[in-house]
Amino acid sequence: MAGTIHDVAERAGCSIATVSRYVNGTAPLSLETRERIEAAIAAIGYRPSEIGRSLKRQATRTLGILVPSLTNPVFADSVTGFQTVARASGYTVLIATSEYDPEVEAQAVETFLGQSVDGLAMTVCDAMASPALAIVDASGKPVPHIAKSWSVSADGTEYTLALNDGVLCHDGSPLDANDVKYTVDRAFDAANPSVTQASWGPITAAEVVDRLTVKLKLKTPFVALVPFLADSFSSILCDSNQGKAGFGTSVAIGSGPWSLVSWTKGDRIVMARNPAYRNFGKLAENKGAPYMDGLVITTVPEPQARLAGLKTGAIHIAEPPLDDVPALKKSGDLKIVVAENTGQNVFWEFAVHRPPFNDKRARQAVAHATDAAAATDDDDVMTTFVK
Repeated sequence: MAGTIHDVAERAGCSIATVSRYVNGTAPLSLETRERIEAAIAAIGYRPSEIGRSLKRQATRTLGILVPSLTNPVFADSVTGFQTVARASGYTVLIATSEYDPEVEAQAVETFLGQSVDGLAMTVCDAMASPALAIVDASGKPVPHIAKSWSVSADGTEYTLALNDGVLCHDGSPLDANDVKYTVDRAFDAANPSVTQASWGPITAAEVVDRLTVKLKLKTPFVALVPFLADSFSSILCDSNQGKAGFGTSVAIGSGPWSLVSWTKGDRIVMARNPAYRNFGKLAENKGAPYMDGLVITTVPEPQARLAGLKTGAIHIAEPPLDDVPALKKSGDLKIVVAENTGQNVFWEFAVHRPPFNDKRARQAVAHATDAAAATDDDDVMTTFVK
């Protein structure tokens, strides 16, 4: 049986919080401390990614909730509300209190994961250093890509990112710290607010340290900043977009594997292969440019029309009618690719400025009519593609 984070800390002669900081990369450690922790991990076979996966693999209809104390009326009310909603949806709730002790937090989380809970809600004492967060986060920890490394200030309000050299924008200009600052500044531009603003967390400023180093300043500590930066909504825009006519519709200069050729609203997006693309860290075998010359993304709202296109070869990849997935699997006519545990959020988004969803009751009706349990329990519903 693989060891736990407690075993690593004991063998390395340090605290669980120190092991947590090593696993999450949230604070610098001395070389000697890092070597002790690495040796302990290797010796006992600690694999945090395997622990984290237990949140996704099994459906036990059980949820865990961890709070510092039940004597605090705020936490007590939160637990009561959590229990009410969970039980109404058919879930059993396991409750733990940490009494404001970080090590007890970690023990509680490991206990929950040992019970293969389907989900976990936590309030921790120190979001920047909690070993409980290290246990849960490690399975989905972001890896270096455009940013090859990062460090966090002691108070958690400054993140310094070192960028890889050699990243090129679609127009051939080198991507550097100025492009990161341009992207962040544009997201928070009060005169022209971006819909991606919420994807950046509580950032107040981006500061260019040198050509390949940028510092992000935060209003408050935000432990989820690095995962937020790894999200597609936080992709870097090259500063050569500035002043371009048609920016966001006919012009969009980035540095990804595909460059924009054209966008026809409501119909299609045409992309071209970026021959200069370099994959520094994305989880794909191909470390260079795409193998295909182009990519056309079309809007086909009717599920049966997508299925017909797949069968004729007019469409190569699409989401089929979900009700037809079992029959398609059985027929073998098409290749089914089921993406499990993608970490992607799936949500309803309402146009609240016009009927019917400007009426709160209409939104509540959709919420009540949505079988969330069925959506999360059925692997095929998560993300299914056919090609």
